[in-house]
Amino acid sequence: EADDTDTVLSIYTESKLFVFVHWLMVSDFPMVSKTYIESLPDVTQCTYKNEADLYEQFNLTSDEINRIESIF
Repeated sequence: EADDTDTVLSIYTESKLFVFVHWLMVSDFPMVSKTYIESLPDVTQCTYKNEADLYEQFNLTSDEINRIESIF
């Protein structure tokens, strides 16, 4: 459980990075399972002001960022 549950909820549901992560993970599964939820990265210590903030926190390369941004 995170101190700032609103931030965690925003990261998991609003950020492009995690929409992309969700899409990748569920594209191979017929339904969302407990295993899926448990395999999501821990974001309880992350901040979220914008996408660049998350990209930096997860050390994404420019190629990875470009791939995610091209989808949106």
